[in-house]
Amino acid sequence: MDMHLFSIWCMGNRIRELRLERAKVAPGAFTLEAVAARLGVSLGTYWRWELGKHRPHPRKARALAREYGVTVGDLGLEDAAEEESDGLGQ
Repeated sequence: MDMHLFSIWCMGNRIRELRLERAKVAPGAFTLEAVAARLGVSLGTYWRWELGKHRPHPRKARALAREYGVTVGDLGLEDAAEEESDGLGQ
């Protein structure tokens, strides 16, 4: 597996891990459907992020980080964080 695919896979695992951790406290609030709706994306889009098949756009990466109370870098999206600081993700 090349490093790019590996980093996307790690990001997906981290997003899923964060959602499942929060679902222990508030199960109904952290279903795939509920999180996708709050982020303004389709269920399929959010699901592909968790599977590590796609990466969120930098703006959605920021919203996802806010949703889980972490930084974009904590999600494994370091280059999205760099785009954000460079002003490219706006």
